[in-house]
Amino acid sequence: MTDMICIGAIAGAGTATLLFVIVVVNLAAVFMRYVVFSPFSWSEEAIRYIAVWMTFMGAAAASWLDEHMDMNMFSDFGGPTFQSWHRALLHALMRRLEAPRTARLATLLLATSPWFLFLGMSLMTHTATLACALGATLGIAVARERSAAWPAAAAGVGIGLIALIRP
Repeated sequence: MTDMICIGAIAGAGTATLLFVIVVVNLAAVFMRYVVFSPFSWSEEAIRYIAVWMTFMGAAAASWLDEHMDMNMFSDFGGPTFQSWHRALLHALMRRLEAPRTARLATLLLATSPWFLFLGMSLMTHTATLACALGATLGIAVARERSAAWPAAAAGVGIGLIALIRP
């Protein structure tokens, strides 16, 4: 536990130091431009790059100390629901494309994937996009298998939804 606090404190101190450097460079740039009339040519770029590093170090410190900003306004709305749809669609798709054992293994790997579990908790649109992509792929597989038009139309709707979700 003390190692976590130590690393988080180091990253936090680095973030504070970089913020101080930004303030000093900005004040020096204003002084040089408006008082001395000889502006720095590098100050804006330096401030921009330091701000990027400060953001990364601050995010690392907050994540390390488990204090990162959390937006869970819609977590009950879509998280587990979309995960359930993903599992069902992936299993149905893999049953069509591969042997039953492979389908079960792929579904198990998706259900236990840390990436998939994280996306189910986030507000990003990746989970809805994945559900639409899996549904569209399943529709194409069913359309090829049965030579029917309705699964192909459903696949087209899924692809269209992807374009609406992620323009």
